[in-house]
Amino acid sequence: MKDRSFATALHLMTSISFHQGERVCSDVLATGAKTNAGLVRRLLSKLSQAGLVDCQKGKNGGTVLARKPKDISLGDIYEAISETPLFASFDKDPHEPCPVSCQIGDVLTEVFEEIEKPMITKMKAIKLSKIIERIK
Repeated sequence: MKDRSFATALHLMTSISFHQGERVCSDVLATGAKTNAGLVRRLLSKLSQAGLVDCQKGKNGGTVLARKPKDISLGDIYEAISETPLFASFDKDPHEPCPVSCQIGDVLTEVFEEIEKPMITKMKAIKLSKIIERIK
């Protein structure tokens, strides 16, 4: 199953930046991202906790970026919304007679970390402003 949370969060952050400092409500963001407002609010909550957006509830509420797009990396966004590593290893008790079953979890955890760390480093080098520039 594909997790589109990161792509959706990038869409939201880019959309918010297009409103140039005006607060944007979750319903407007949800419509633009073609998703439901509940998912948008959950992602915005995580982005807010990470200090990437400022959210206000109420009639005049909405969301704005908490920093300039050039000061927000894709890595910042990824780390804000990700609850688990990109790849998950086995979490089941091994079948003792099987050497593969006893070792595959640790081996895959190491391999997956080797894959994910450089990816996050690369994402930290790409700023939200670069995504915005490509859309304008």
